[in-house]
Amino acid sequence: MGETAGPDDLRALDSALRGSRHVTDVIYMHTEHLGPDVILVAAKVIFDPALPAAEVSRAIDDAEARMRAVVPAAKYIFLEPDMARPGQVPPA
Repeated sequence: MGETAGPDDLRALDSALRGSRHVTDVIYMHTEHLGPDVILVAAKVIFDPALPAAEVSRAIDDAEARMRAVVPAAKYIFLEPDMARPGQVPPA
C-alpha cells in the first residue's frame, strides 16, 4: 500500500488517458496503491478548450472508462480539467 502503480500500469493508464477523445495533454498523473488490487489515480488534464462544460464531463467519463479498461485495478480515478499555462511546471 502507498506505492505507485507499476511501470506497465503507469504506461497503460497514461496511454489510455492521452488517447481519450478531447484530451490534448496530461500535465501530471499520480497513482497510489490503496490495496493489492486497488489503485487510486489523480491527474491534471488539458481538454479541448472549445468543449462546453457538459462535454468536458462526458470526456472525463470516457477517459475514466478507457483507463479502467486497461487497468481494472484503477478503481478510484479523479481527473481535474485544467488549461495550458506558459512556464507551468508539474508538481514533484
